[in-house]
Amino acid sequence: MPAGTEPLPVAQVPASIPVDEPVPLAGEPAGASRSSNRLGAVSDGRRGRTSGRLKVATGQGEAGSESDVTGRIVSQGDAAIIGNRPHEAIDAYQEALKRRPGNRDLQAKLADARRLAVEIQITEIETGADQLAAAGRVHEAVAEWMRASQLSASIGRREGILNKVDSAQRGLRRRRAFRRSVAMAILFGLTLVSVFFYTPMVHRDYIARPKYESILAQPDSLAKATALRAFAVDYADPWWWYIRLFSILEEHGRYEIPFTADAAAKAEELEQSLKIEDKDRSERADADLLISVEQFADDAANAWADVKTAALAAADRLNDPLRKAAAKVVADRADAELTKAGAVRSTLNAALAAGDHVQALAITEVMRNRHPRAGDLLDGLPLPALVTVYDADGAGDPAGLRITADGVQVAPGRICRYADRDVVVEISATGFLGERLVIHADPKPGEREHRKPLHPGRAWTARLPGTNWQRLLVSGQRLVAVGPDAIATVSGIDGAGATALKRSDIGVVSAQKDAHWSWLAPDGSLLSSSDGVILTLRWQDGVPQKEAIARRGLLPVTGFAEKELTFQPGKVLQYVIEPANQGAELVAYHGDRVDWRYAKLDVKNQTRQPAQMFAHAQRLCVADDFELHVLDESGDNIGPTAFSAMRIGPVWPLDGGNVVVVRTGLGLDAFRIDRLPLSKLEFPITAGVIDMARRGDDLLIVGDDNRLHRVTWDKAGNGGGGAFVARWSLVLPDGRQPKSMPVLGDGKVGVVDQLGAFNVLNDADGDFIRRYALSPVPSLPPAIIGDRVVLLNGSELVALHLPPNAK
Repeated sequence: MPAGTEPLPVAQVPASIPVDEPVPLAGEPAGASRSSNRLGAVSDGRRGRTSGRLKVATGQGEAGSESDVTGRIVSQGDAAIIGNRPHEAIDAYQEALKRRPGNRDLQAKLADARRLAVEIQITEIETGADQLAAAGRVHEAVAEWMRASQLSASIGRREGILNKVDSAQRGLRRRRAFRRSVAMAILFGLTLVSVFFYTPMVHRDYIARPKYESILAQPDSLAKATALRAFAVDYADPWWWYIRLFSILEEHGRYEIPFTADAAAKAEELEQSLKIEDKDRSERADADLLISVEQFADDAANAWADVKTAALAAADRLNDPLRKAAAKVVADRADAELTKAGAVRSTLNAALAAGDHVQALAITEVMRNRHPRAGDLLDGLPLPALVTVYDADGAGDPAGLRITADGVQVAPGRICRYADRDVVVEISATGFLGERLVIHADPKPGEREHRKPLHPGRAWTARLPGTNWQRLLVSGQRLVAVGPDAIATVSGIDGAGATALKRSDIGVVSAQKDAHWSWLAPDGSLLSSSDGVILTLRWQDGVPQKEAIARRGLLPVTGFAEKELTFQPGKVLQYVIEPANQGAELVAYHGDRVDWRYAKLDVKNQTRQPAQMFAHAQRLCVADDFELHVLDESGDNIGPTAFSAMRIGPVWPLDGGNVVVVRTGLGLDAFRIDRLPLSKLEFPITAGVIDMARRGDDLLIVGDDNRLHRVTWDKAGNGGGGAFVARWSLVLPDGRQPKSMPVLGDGKVGVVDQLGAFNVLNDADGDFIRRYALSPVPSLPPAIIGDRVVLLNGSELVALHLPPNAK
């Protein structure tokens, strides 16, 4: 025995393991022939090759009692395997592994023993399931087979077991379907038998018998006889579906209702008895019927149409010829009255068709008073209504007024309405929006008054590119909207042909981000951008077009002039008004070089109220907020002229720039600037100015005296020196006060009053034409072009008709 190896004590060997048969170990004499099979069973040399597994398991090379015990335990396990007792082998191998832990041969023997145990268990379960299936306990057999398939590690064996399960389940389904079919056939047969035997009973005892007994209980003999006849016919045959269903049974497929023959016989008896009674009753009935017809005709509450119908019906029922003729006389009388009423109603309908509602209402009164018994002819007679149409803006009666009632043209004023239906009234007038008035059904008598205002109609609408518009002008037959985004135009006739001149359209690279238009000269000849580009414009049929680039600077300008110097021939200077320190200054450029700079302009807000420049032969006139600066070609101020107060509006040039009008806080200042020294002109309006508009040499002024003033510059006045002439001054109609947005148009002027309405007047004499209620009031003054008033709301142009008035 190797050193350090201690043999196990004999007492440690379990008592259940026999030790009377020794197992050859490594110390066995040489020449002994021993071997073991795959599961470790010891065999002699005839069973197979010698395995080295036994040597490892028995601890070859060791001696002593411990090795002997382990070898005997292993031999017992091998014997159990050979005897097909895997559980005993498992216990033996586990005991040996406790003595030789980690021995691979013993572990392999233990694994083989466990597999053998499982195979035996699967075989037992499968055999038991087969026995259950043979005994008819299929559900239990399926459960056992499923358990065996789950334990089997062999794919082939598992598929064989599952095939048994599938076969058993198919058998179950076939048996279940067969049982269901048999049950349905039995149920159908029972139903068919029940229908065959119980239908005649139900038809006879529960339907026909109660019906027959209820007819016999009727007190009226005539009604009873009629009902018995109908019963005999209705119940003569079985139900049709019963006959078709059981037609194969021939005579057995029909049944009879026994009450039908009795019903026919009793009906015959009742009819015979009634014939005897009817003859005596007929004479009395004829007399009573004629009396009732004559009394019905004399009652004024009964319509003639009803009288005629009753008389003709009585004539048909009467047997006596004399009484029959008397009934026809009553019918003829009623027919004559209906003919008269029908003629009147025809005249009424003709008046309605012609649209003569006044005559129709008169005929209606005749119809009601003279023919109160006309019956249906009185239905739908018109009732009076009064429709008053007026101009919503208070401009007088609308011209070209046209009214239709239910599609028929009628005269303004009284029209027909009805008690049982609505009347649709369509109203139109030249230049106004069409209106619809629905006169609802109303049975109450008396005239119903309806007032309908008319509003000017839209001639057209157009949309402009952008919304930040600053001015709305008229150029020939086109409208011009001025704003930083574009100079946009549309046709004033129909709003078509929109054009837009944008900063990006001039072919000059922008010197700043988002460059835009900043200034348009009052006469429209010059256009400047925020990045200092100045264009000269050419207007073609009211559309601005780029003519040339006058200057490329860096700053936005509000004035520009280019002149050759009088005393330095060949030298050309460009004069521009540029912003400087929140104000403005006049700069003279010779090319890109500053020739001189005039920085004495007093401007509070160059953006909102910029300085303005007017060029003459040898001098420049520049208006700031407080005075007119007169500069020579070298930039010297040679004749300043102060305003009467601070300027609060634009400077308007008249007479080709020879005269300027300045709105100040105290009124209007007018100056002649084409000669030195500058001379202040007398202005005919002394009232303060709230707002004003200019077109050419014409001015429209809103005064603080609540009057509207029309003034014109007359070149020939004052002995040829020119003078202002007051053409008219007036107060608006209805006590309205002019407040803002004066507008000069072609032959017409306009102004917004204190109530937000735009009043249009004749330019020649100030005669009031009409007014428009504006809601909301636009931010820019409207434009008057031809027979249109155009409003700019955001980016939408809306042209309203300017309707004529009926004087």
